[in-house]
Amino acid sequence: MSTRPKVLLSAYACRPKGGSEPGAGWAWAKAAARDHDVWLLTRGKFAHEIAEELAIRPVPSLSVVPLELPTWVLKLRRRPADVYWYYPLWQGLARRTARQ
Repeated sequence: MSTRPKVLLSAYACRPKGGSEPGAGWAWAKAAARDHDVWLLTRGKFAHEIAEELAIRPVPSLSVVPLELPTWVLKLRRRPADVYWYYPLWQGLARRTARQ
C-alpha cells in the first residue's frame, strides 16, 4: 500500500498535446503525480489521447477516470455558450463519481 498522499483532480479539459485550458489540465495532473497518487476526473472525449500519451510516457501514479454525460445531453450542445449549462452538469457527474 502506497504511503504517498492521494489527490483527486477534476480537469474538465485535459489533453496532453493541448494548449490553454486542456494543456494546463494535463500539466497539473502530471505535476501532481510526481509526488502524489492522483485520480484524474476528465471528459471522456480526451480519454483516447491520454491513453496514447500514457502508453508512450507512463505516469504510474496517475489514474484517469473519463466521464461523459449521456449522449442525448451532448446532442443538446449546439452553440459555444451552451458550455455554461453543460459544465455544471458535468461537475455534478464528477462530484457523484468522486464520492464513489
